[in-house]
Amino acid sequence: MQAAICNTSIERYFSELNARMADLSAGEREEFVRELRAHVLDRLQQVAEPTDGQCQAVLAALGTPEEIARQYRLEMILNRAAKSRSPLVLLRGTLRWALTGVQGFMVFIVAIVGYMTSVSFYACALMKSFFPDNVGFYVSKHGLNLAQFPHQYGHEVLQTWFIPITLVLGLLLMQGTTMLLKFLIWHFRKLKQRI
Repeated sequence: MQAAICNTSIERYFSELNARMADLSAGEREEFVRELRAHVLDRLQQVAEPTDGQCQAVLAALGTPEEIARQYRLEMILNRAAKSRSPLVLLRGTLRWALTGVQGFMVFIVAIVGYMTSVSFYACALMKSFFPDNVGFYVSKHGLNLAQFPHQYGHEVLQTWFIPITLVLGLLLMQGTTMLLKFLIWHFRKLKQRI
């Protein structure tokens, strides 16, 4: 009788988990649920005649189906981001991660600062094409300036090299940010697995 009650609790738990993960592909969902079910059954086999209370305790130790689905979805997003070289995929993944805790928020800030600085280098190269006399690295008695509006003050340092140098800096910063984000995702996921 107790085993039947325990099986009912397990079936109810996993049917709710399946419902919470309905937006994922059937293959991913079935594999994950199968592994999790095997884990629950292994834990319950350690008890000779599991009661409903013990069954509920094992399921409660896993977390609610909503929490598990949210964690699994985040893991899938971070897996995709870690394998991708696309800044948009990495930004989307780190944004979702930022909503879950401090580590994710810090990584998202790194992503925003790195990618926005890279985009600003590209924007400077583009603006130099339209405003050649006002955009560049200028040295004057006031120090180093990036742009001079409405009039140019001081001496332009890079002149015709400004566009290629800012494009290369933008590219290097974009690639460096991507590599750093992939490393941080990998590193924090490894730390989480050890805990």
